[in-house]
Amino acid sequence: MDAKTLRMACVICFVLCLALAMLAQDASAKNPDQKIAEQTGLGTKEIDKDRLAGKLEIGLAVGSALLAIGVFKWL
Repeated sequence: MDAKTLRMACVICFVLCLALAMLAQDASAKNPDQKIAEQTGLGTKEIDKDRLAGKLEIGLAVGSALLAIGVFKWL
């Protein structure tokens, strides 16, 4: 690759990075202290059943942990 092609590739990468930076939006996340300060009333302890881990996910986690222990023990 000659110098002209390399220079053009660098310019294109720089322009692409600049364009992506222009498209990025400002973050609007709040830190935990602000969330606590804005809470009103008592918190509820409702559990969303759809977001809990299912039997398959729990089985995969336990199996992975056992497999990791076995690998460390015998290898």
